[in-house]
Amino acid sequence: MNMKREEVAMRSEAEIMRSWSAGQGGLPLVSIECTTYNHAAYIAGALEGMLAQETHFPFEIIVNDDASSDATADIIRDFQRRYPGLIRANLHRDNQLSQGISPLTHTLPLCRGRYTAFCEGDDAWTDPHKLQRQIDMLEQHPECDMAFHAADKCYSDGRLSTIGHYGSRPRIVSAEEVIEKRHGGIPTASTVVRTPLLHELQRFMDGQEDKLVSDVYLEAIAARRGGACYLPESMSIYRYQVPGSWSSRQASEPFRKLTRLRQRVHSFQRLDEWLGWHFTVSFQLANRDLIFKAVKLAEASHEARSSFYAEFGGLLGARDRCLARLLLAWPGSIACYRSLRAYLSGLLPAGKRRSGRWRGKNLMIGTTEERRP
Repeated sequence: MNMKREEVAMRSEAEIMRSWSAGQGGLPLVSIECTTYNHAAYIAGALEGMLAQETHFPFEIIVNDDASSDATADIIRDFQRRYPGLIRANLHRDNQLSQGISPLTHTLPLCRGRYTAFCEGDDAWTDPHKLQRQIDMLEQHPECDMAFHAADKCYSDGRLSTIGHYGSRPRIVSAEEVIEKRHGGIPTASTVVRTPLLHELQRFMDGQEDKLVSDVYLEAIAARRGGACYLPESMSIYRYQVPGSWSSRQASEPFRKLTRLRQRVHSFQRLDEWLGWHFTVSFQLANRDLIFKAVKLAEASHEARSSFYAEFGGLLGARDRCLARLLLAWPGSIACYRSLRAYLSGLLPAGKRRSGRWRGKNLMIGTTEERRP
């Protein structure tokens, strides 16, 4: 059941800890990592969602504020004052990401839990049993190193849609599904991983150009061994292009978008090698998605999109190369494609719109998930 922020009655630190078992040797079982930057409008809701968790095990909250210029740090200090045994914070004076320093560099040394959960400062957890249910499932499936669930995607106009929906029942999602994002991206605020995987991620990220989507690389690393535990209920909110959100800051920067897509293609090629070439086909499909995203980026210039295709078009199959060239030669086809997709989507039930199963039969243009039967 979703909790609206105004309905949350904040418990004291003692009340939160009252139900905890004493079997962890004084250490938390779960560390919650919260990275934030200029999230004054949302950080209180994010922290409230974490503190609302009802668990039988101890947890801690690690907050990393990357030198916000608004009131984010002041809000964090207030929560830290009220919950000194639960919240630890890095409040930077100088922005670290702009210097190429990942938040993981600062948060990982502070994480003492066997598991690490994530919730960025502009997102929020909406179910008080989320953490307990995910840890229970991971404990029941020692072959899995990650758990995730569906989430509500909140747009700037207040609309909601469901993302990360990989079926209507709890199940184990394969590593291939995770890498290929067969049913869309996995919401960061929905994920929990075994903490040692973060040390491997940090080693992979050393020297990595693209440090903005480290969660994508973590998902592949964490799913490699036995897939991922999945729960179908929506238990968090992902804010999309609302003021102050990461997606909002990236929305009007087509050149930077192409740069990041280029970096991700290179990163997936490196990650494929890192994982021993066991998921090469899945990484090829994931890179196909990225290439088509670049080719269809209407706000980018024709020259920039053509340059991207010239660099990576060789990674596509013959049919996909033809489709990509069509999109480049006839820019109007992008708008026609999107209009037709929106029209057909409106004719079908919500379940099929969400799964994207109809798209492959009608258009054969777009991302991997759009083509999958």
